[in-house]
Amino acid sequence: MAAAPMSEPGSPPRDVVAYLLQLRPIMQATIAQRREWIRAVGLLIEEARTGDPIALARRAGQLGHGQIVAFREARLQMTHLVPPPSCYTLHEAVVGWLDKHVDACEGLIRAEQMRSLRPLREVQEKLGDARQHSQRFNDEYARIVAELRQRVDAALERRRGRGRGTRRGRRRGGGIWAIFRPGRPDRAP
Repeated sequence: MAAAPMSEPGSPPRDVVAYLLQLRPIMQATIAQRREWIRAVGLLIEEARTGDPIALARRAGQLGHGQIVAFREARLQMTHLVPPPSCYTLHEAVVGWLDKHVDACEGLIRAEQMRSLRPLREVQEKLGDARQHSQRFNDEYARIVAELRQRVDAALERRRGRGRGTRRGRRRGGGIWAIFRPGRPDRAP
């Protein structure tokens, strides 16, 4: 689905900010858990070149079982979020990222069940696909935040403009204060 511009009536900045604030704890928790897991998967893949296939397959299963619940839980939490139109692409990127991690965990579990390291190639592919979703998320997030900043800056400028109405008049000689401007013979001193 194409990203909708924030100027659409269905994408008020407050809705976008509310969505991003709801998304933040889901992503923070998932990313924190993923860091250690991804390191362990990387080591497992490295050891697969020279290590004992049966022992490594067992460890792959442990890694898959140990993390799949967290990824599925995060995926479930995403179904409860309703993104505003301008955040659809961002939302889809997060869901895709989580789905690829669930798929990778399932591949690790399959390696244990098959007592083979062949599924590790599929795990690597799924994690590569997850990186693409991650990049899409980062791009969309940057776009959304930039749009929000532009809108906030514009609103602040409008607000500042309204607040200076009488002061601006004073500088230009308008308003009641123009009567008392010195140096004009037709005005009061």
